[in-house]
Amino acid sequence: DNFIEIKKHFEALAIKKKLDKHILIGDFNFNGIEWPGGLTTCQLYNKFLDFFVGDLGHVQMISGATHKSGNILDLLFTNVPHLIENITILGQDGVCLSDHNAIEFKIKLHCPQKNRFKHKVYNYSKANWRELNYDIKNSNIMNIINSNDPYVAWPLVKSELIKLCDTHIPKKKSKDQFQPPWFDREREISYKDKEKWRLRARYGINKFYECRKEFKKLMNSKTILNLE
Repeated sequence: DNFIEIKKHFEALAIKKKLDKHILIGDFNFNGIEWPGGLTTCQLYNKFLDFFVGDLGHVQMISGATHKSGNILDLLFTNVPHLIENITILGQDGVCLSDHNAIEFKIKLHCPQKNRFKHKVYNYSKANWRELNYDIKNSNIMNIINSNDPYVAWPLVKSELIKLCDTHIPKKKSKDQFQPPWFDREREISYKDKEKWRLRARYGINKFYECRKEFKKLMNSKTILNLE
């Protein structure tokens, strides 16, 4: 049953995700297989090997004992062995207390950095908070909340809030889509100054703690200001 479910799972992944590079590692508990040859008299183990090696084109790359009993139970199957390097089987309890040894290896990958694109975000420093608060108080938001189920009310409230924010908060272009809107230029300078003195603090210069305190104070005040 386990074999059938695993086979279905990997076949579905290969079809839906169109995966062409596989790296599978874990505790298979195949204590009746001789490695590196992959010889076994167990019919179930042979089914797994026929699927991984025969159907998926995998190679098993672990050849040393991974269990305190001396067996090779933790395996690494892959169809891209040229991308795997520096395989190391760590000593007993090398990472945590266990009867298994940890396996360490490197994957050779080339991940090109995507070009940043400009997108619009709210410019909270130029928002008209007074008018926004006034319009929120006089909007239909509370009536929507009080007269609808939460699942129905939330999309309506969200739409109303976005309209009001678009009216009273101007937008600006941003290059970094992951940067929080409250992390502006002033806080970026403060953060870099803090990090500079953090590195120097290792050599007995204590200005880092003062900079860290100022940075936290600035972050709190700016965040509160954006939420008001």
